[in-house]
Amino acid sequence: MDDIKLLLRSLVTSKDPKDSIATIINSDKEYVDRVLNAPLSRDQFIFLKTSIKFVGVTRNFPEIIDYFRVPASETPAGFKIEYLINENNVLRIDLVRDISRDNTRLIICSMEGEDLYPAIDKLLTEPEFTDLTDRIIITAEPGYLAKFTTTPRVITYQRRFMNAAQGQKLLASD
Repeated sequence: MDDIKLLLRSLVTSKDPKDSIATIINSDKEYVDRVLNAPLSRDQFIFLKTSIKFVGVTRNFPEIIDYFRVPASETPAGFKIEYLINENNVLRIDLVRDISRDNTRLIICSMEGEDLYPAIDKLLTEPEFTDLTDRIIITAEPGYLAKFTTTPRVITYQRRFMNAAQGQKLLASD
């Protein structure tokens, strides 16, 4: 029984629409079509089979698809599908950030130019990057970073990093 694949598609498509368990909301069809082959667990399938009448997407879903310019029948990398059911028995499909690996880091190296760090700083304050802010490593010449921060630990860490990158032995005074 575990080798049977249960897909969202089986809840909404039938040769005769009267036999479908749920109907796709017309205005959301283009987006729902992207996830019809999404696998469902047995428990999800059983629950949805008796709980939904319509299937659509959240407001967030098309915004993410359009923002990342994702080709038809795909969803963007780094996002997972989440299902929400409202009080009218409408299953809403959403895309939520899925940076699930604890070791994931974004390393930004060799910055130069007056506008680069401020642009990165602005980017990291955007809502879609809030889950990444504690996973960013920025490397640049200490003098460059000193223009944008007064935190001694940032400059000290950067100096130690640069020394290590050049193969110098770290000293306790670094």
